Amino acid sequence: TQQIQEFIAKKERLIELLEEQKKTFISNSIKNDGISTPSHWRLSKLKFAITKLGDGLHSTPEYTDNADFYFINGNNLINGEITITDTTRSISEQEYNKHKKNLNESTVLYSINGTIGNIAFYKGEKVALGKSAAYINCSKILLPEFLFFVLQSKMVLDYYGQEVTGTTIFNLGLQSLKNTPISIPPLEEQSVVISDIKKGLSKLDKAIEKAQFEIEKAKEYQESLITQVVT
Repeated sequence: TQQIQEFIAKKERLIELLEEQKKTFISNSIKNDGISTPSHWRLSKLKFAITKLGDGLHSTPEYTDNADFYFINGNNLINGEITITDTTRSISEQEYNKHKKNLNESTVLYSINGTIGNIAFYKGEKVALGKSAAYINCSKILLPEFLFFVLQSKMVLDYYGQEVTGTTIFNLGLQSLKNTPISIPPLEEQSVVISDIKKGLSKLDKAIEKAQFEIEKAKEYQESLITQVVT
């Protein structure tokens, strides 16, 4: 079991390194440091490239059972998608209409309270937002997928690290989100950058999936080994 634990620890460390490599790859691709940024890219702040930015409800809605409308927070934003879990509470259509925000195909959702940095695209889900989920509606000069990667770049994450408040529960203010530094290339270049990032991340994600699979198999083997010895 000691050998297995050492094996698992090495694989977990490998996953950490691969995740860091993903951030570095994204940062290098979007050139958001103001130094390597091409001269024809527009250096700006996020508030000048969006049409709307806000957060969700700062109180608790009236819940109901077995409805097709949900109240979500930042922990529902997972790997680019809005994820409804077993603990996600549903609300009535009336409550949904009362608290819904103006979300559309240009909307990117970002967690700003508790866990900072969860991201998801809005794809027409019938959801009302809680206070830990901010919504960002991109203008015509900014593709949502490009913003998705900008928000994962090292420069932006370092900036948020300086802006967050709180000691046990972190909070990122909407004003800080609006002032996010961003380098904006022409739309055609944004599409090229998005495509290149996806190709590069695909290889890294496959390596991470392989390491996770090996960890699960190692844990299964450990449980089997202990069971055999004990019984």
